[in-house]
Amino acid sequence: MKTAARCLIAVVMLAAASFAFAHPFKSRIITTSPLMITVADDQSLNIKNFSQEGGTDRAVVSV
Repeated sequence: MKTAARCLIAVVMLAAASFAFAHPFKSRIITTSPLMITVADDQSLNIKNFSQEGGTDRAVVSV
């Protein structure tokens, strides 16, 4: 029983550490000027809720 409790405490501490050092969610509003977003090798970029008024081109995302 003591071994299981120790393992549980270790897992909880490791999980808490991973949440403490995780990067927060970042949001950007793109206006008329282009925006350069730098993404590290161990991160990903997720584009959500894209909307545009007028114009013919929706968006250009180059990697």
